[in-house]
Amino acid sequence: MFYYYLLLKYPQIEILQVSTKPNEDLIAGLLWCRILDKMIISWTFYDQVFMDTIRKIAFGGGCHWCTEAVLLSLKGVNAVEQGFIAAKEPASSFSEAVIVSYDEDQISLKELIAVHLNTHNSTADHSLRTKYRSAVYVFEVREITEVKEILTSLQNDFVDPLITQILQYVDFKPSEVQFHNYYYSNPEKPFCETYIVPKLNKISQDFSNLLDLKKVNRYPLSSQK
Repeated sequence: MFYYYLLLKYPQIEILQVSTKPNEDLIAGLLWCRILDKMIISWTFYDQVFMDTIRKIAFGGGCHWCTEAVLLSLKGVNAVEQGFIAAKEPASSFSEAVIVSYDEDQISLKELIAVHLNTHNSTADHSLRTKYRSAVYVFEVREITEVKEILTSLQNDFVDPLITQILQYVDFKPSEVQFHNYYYSNPEKPFCETYIVPKLNKISQDFSNLLDLKKVNRYPLSSQK
């Protein structure tokens, strides 16, 4: 069952409630769970009803603590896996990144990419780009065209050319568990206030309709400068 998959994939998960009911000739399950401090409510069906609305994409740009905090703060984002991603050549080295599972009925891929581009230096090809590769990692070849069209459209929002790459995902190494959900576990740490809070402020100003206020308002927005 789906919640067994979650238990294996996210050892820190807490299952709050599971119930099932018949739905014509299908069995539907209502799963309430908490991964790190984020509540997820998911309907699961054993055809494609559930999975058709859940997509996966990966992003790299700056520090993955920052990228994780930004994306976890958005509506429709069910989970963010923090770690390092290797792509196909010539980007086969591992670079800081996150994998995002999201409900496309609540947030679109274009909206996710727009937030990502605006919360890291997506036009700066600096010397640390191997460690902090600016990229959208796709899991299926057919997604390349979709992402390319989105980046072309969003280029109009920037004066300088975007350097963000579209790369095919190959492998993932999770970061140490103690660093997962870094901002929401340590909102008052100097790193969070210096580097993450300004990004959340930018989202609240430029993408306020995408913010998950129930999540963000539980933490010290008062510390945001």
